[in-house]
Amino acid sequence: LLACYCVQAAPLEQGPMLGHVGSQEIRVWVRASAPASLGLMVSPSSNMEGATLYEGPSLEVQTDFNGHVRATGLTPSTRYHYAVVLDGKPVMSAPYPSVMTAPLEGTPTHLRFAFGSCVGHHGSLAAAAWGQMASDPSIELLLMLGDNHYADSTDADVQRAAYYDHRGVAGFRALSSRSSGIGIWDDHDFGPNDSDRTSEGRSESLRTFQSMWANLAYGQSDHPGIYHHFQRGDIDFFMLDDRYYRWPNRSEDHGDKTMLGARQWAWLKSGLKASKAKLKFIASGSEWQKNGHLDS
Repeated sequence: LLACYCVQAAPLEQGPMLGHVGSQEIRVWVRASAPASLGLMVSPSSNMEGATLYEGPSLEVQTDFNGHVRATGLTPSTRYHYAVVLDGKPVMSAPYPSVMTAPLEGTPTHLRFAFGSCVGHHGSLAAAAWGQMASDPSIELLLMLGDNHYADSTDADVQRAAYYDHRGVAGFRALSSRSSGIGIWDDHDFGPNDSDRTSEGRSESLRTFQSMWANLAYGQSDHPGIYHHFQRGDIDFFMLDDRYYRWPNRSEDHGDKTMLGARQWAWLKSGLKASKAKLKFIASGSEWQKNGHLDS
């Protein structure tokens, strides 16, 4: 009798979920079931003929085996098919998901995007909405504007479990495999209800967020946070961080009380002033009005 021992790749637990999709790059988030090196095969061919392999990070226990990989040097406005690779072995089969890269920055474009927030305490509560969006192939971009789960904790394990619950819904899986998904947070997915810069564990929340979202950027190199800016053709998006630097809602206001913090506020004003885009969208997890509720 002959015994055959084959080394298997760690199974793909969740994903692939598209993150930032630029004119020359795509980013993809996955979760494996065990430690593994992450890679991504990308090809303009539906059968992955002539695919290019892009190497990503090692998925380790510290991040619960999740992370994201970046494919670069792509052609604008071009459809690419992709497949996840773990430990050098493909873990997906045909038909492979595909995505259209964004048009070159500054060029006229037509874009249809969706946005949502407050998805509920359990993934099943938003299943109908995800199913409806998954059936609409015209949605190129999905903006998740906070309360993307209700962990109400800064503990990484608690937050991840809440993320996995929502990302396991079939409609969300289908939508996120072909539409770029960009996230920011609000209170319930940053920490407890109405949480702010005084929340214990806010740095851990930031590390968890950076692992779970394949955004283009997170704050500035010398100023942490999740705020960032990206372009789709001649459209600019300014994604804000309304929690990391937020003063407590009930703190007294002596003219310096802030939701964004001085650096982020200056970054936003400077970016808007410099923008040449025909359309500019500002995305915030909290209401921007003084006549709303306490958390506005």
